[in-house]
Amino acid sequence: MSHAYRAILDLSKKDLISKIYGLAKASRPGAFSLSYIDTDSLTVGYFDNGAGIASIAANAAVWSKFKVVFVSNPLRCKTLGLLKVENKTTDGHFVAARPKQYIMTSDKQVTKQASVGLKFFKLRFEDFIKAIYCNQSVATTQVKRFTSNNVTQYKKVESKYLQ
Repeated sequence: MSHAYRAILDLSKKDLISKIYGLAKASRPGAFSLSYIDTDSLTVGYFDNGAGIASIAANAAVWSKFKVVFVSNPLRCKTLGLLKVENKTTDGHFVAARPKQYIMTSDKQVTKQASVGLKFFKLRFEDFIKAIYCNQSVATTQVKRFTSNNVTQYKKVESKYLQ
């Protein structure tokens, strides 16, 4: 069964990489920068001339062939294989310290954050900056559930994040 899971993962990775390559091929040289890639998403930075992601297009003919990989109708946002805009900012920052650990801000407000392993504790933008440039982790204390021999216990555990 693990072969089937591996094949699905490899095909998903190939599909995402081909979309990134297609985006680069359809855009003007230097029109966007690839900031972050996850298993099912990507983050790009670009100058928006008012046309949204189409602002990076090299020409209309190439873009019209490529744009079919994006969700164009909100009713189709759950369609497998299509890329959708989950978050955007016109004046903000995106910082990724590790896989599944990133923060996006706009006008000093957090617009999107992923902190794998943290449930009730929110990291600050400054925590991500310190983790990257000063090699400082963030210590937190959380209540975590442990199950062993059909016995469930809840314990306070200190953890370090962004290390």
